[in-house]
Amino acid sequence: MSFLPKNYEVPASEGNYFKFEQGENRFRIMSKPILGMEYWVTDPKDKTKRLPKRVEMGVNIPVDEIEINPKTGREDLPKHFWAMVIWNYKLEKAQILEITQKSIQRTLTGLSKDDDWGDPLSYDVVVEKTGEKLETEYQVRPKPKKEMDAGIVQMVKDMDIKLEVLFEGGDPFKPDKITDEDLQELAKKI
Repeated sequence: MSFLPKNYEVPASEGNYFKFEQGENRFRIMSKPILGMEYWVTDPKDKTKRLPKRVEMGVNIPVDEIEINPKTGREDLPKHFWAMVIWNYKLEKAQILEITQKSIQRTLTGLSKDDDWGDPLSYDVVVEKTGEKLETEYQVRPKPKKEMDAGIVQMVKDMDIKLEVLFEGGDPFKPDKITDEDLQELAKKI
């Protein structure tokens, strides 16, 4: 007799933000990405928490906002990021995928420029994550081109997810109602 059922898997994170799990992660990109720089700052209302700050490409980040990461003891330098709406097949829901990993960005850039693959909105992508911490590696594989289910496309369109709200510290799923509580919830999900 086994401790856990034979086909048991730890449930995936079901929030609005996609996180790469160990193994294969299959998704469909549903929007063009927004591009910017991301860094983390101490929450002014709760000094034990850190919040992401994002700025559009080309916007200067004040040097005095760069903080020491309490976990590493080093400056937490801004990272280039892409954020896009994706369809998560495993959870069967729309989520936001934020990519800061250069290897994934380079591969998707190459695929988008390739005459045979082109626009990543026209095929599924599998990102295989292996390793942990500094040993983490990502392999990106495109799947054969196919039309996305029209019902899913319409559902995601109707959600009216506003990625640009990330630059304001808001929740793209509730762009008209940005509150301090929304900022704290967003920080927990990332």
